[in-house]
Amino acid sequence: MMLCLGAFFSPLNEDRAKATERIAIQFGFVGRSIPVSSLAAFAEDGTIDQSLRWYLRGVNPEVQEELRKALTASREINPSEFSQLLHTPEGDVMLRYTGQFIQTNSRDNGARAIRGALVVAASQPEGISLLSFLQAFPTPALRLDLGLILTHYRQVRRTIADIDSFLSSVKETSQADAAKSSLSLNLESISPLGEMGPYAVSMKPLILQDQTRDRTFPVDLYRPEDLNAVQGELSVLVLSHGLGGSRDLFADFGEHLASHGFVVAIPQHIGSDRNQQLAVRRWLKHELFQVSEFVDRPRDISFLLDELERINATEFTGKLNLSKVGVLGHSFGGTTALTLAGATVDFDRVNQLCRLGTTIDVGLALLLTCRIRELQDSPESIQLLSDGELRMNEFP
Repeated sequence: MMLCLGAFFSPLNEDRAKATERIAIQFGFVGRSIPVSSLAAFAEDGTIDQSLRWYLRGVNPEVQEELRKALTASREINPSEFSQLLHTPEGDVMLRYTGQFIQTNSRDNGARAIRGALVVAASQPEGISLLSFLQAFPTPALRLDLGLILTHYRQVRRTIADIDSFLSSVKETSQADAAKSSLSLNLESISPLGEMGPYAVSMKPLILQDQTRDRTFPVDLYRPEDLNAVQGELSVLVLSHGLGGSRDLFADFGEHLASHGFVVAIPQHIGSDRNQQLAVRRWLKHELFQVSEFVDRPRDISFLLDELERINATEFTGKLNLSKVGVLGHSFGGTTALTLAGATVDFDRVNQLCRLGTTIDVGLALLLTCRIRELQDSPESIQLLSDGELRMNEFP
């Protein structure tokens, strides 16, 4: 491993000898530049040379001090793990997106240069900082396309405004519907949802084996300890964790809901959980999640419900109500819940959103969504996701 890392870092260290000397800011036909050495001197002792004077004129001392701190604020990161994360499919997309704005001296996409500078900066004893990144950038100039940055910034602002408008309309519609409703609720008669319910809770760990998929995964099952204390049937809820999560993250929710009379099942999705991400950091795997998880996650829950139906008579005296099941999910788990409810994937829209150059928000959610395009070589998976065939029969 050390030999491999040495071979990996050596060319980056050679590039550092040719590290960037200036930041070139381009806006249309107008361009200016800032020597990196000027930023380093400013960060060290507050020196404002002629190159910086134009940019900092009118900036009060308090803001200047904040800028100095921003340049040198550092964080220690394991360079080996960091490098591996940057080489994942998600890291590659993020770098290529950022490389549109941070370009090389020859005005090429700066993805590779950014990756190299980040890893070199992370390997410094003081940790990675904005200044150490700039000093490690491996071309004579780091070019910022200010016009493109502003264009994307305006697009983001418009998107935020559209979201705010949509949420306002949903709120108004909800209030109007509530005003028309003849249903009256005595809220004082409902126990506070934040308090534990009246039932003692027990948790049983399960290991499920789906032989048709050669997939084994654990499930934590929370339930009222005394089933007979709950009148009527027991409602079932399934909680699906997000990317890099695990079932223990929902333990408090499981206990709380079970104390109110629910049976709560929390599966661990083994191709997109915390263990998958740990394996990436240790160079044992190369992707933050397996793209097959878009299909395997809903199938995990369907298989889990089949298992609950099988043990309903023996473990729950037939009290489980499996005709209607609730599924809650966080992040990737939310996508899983929507798929089970019959939501389909519009692959044309996904391709449009994920096309480099039109993407305006490379957050984790969009990076996750864009990877679904890798399934286009799997007609069976495409049909399952496009036609709603993963919909759960237990949904009303």
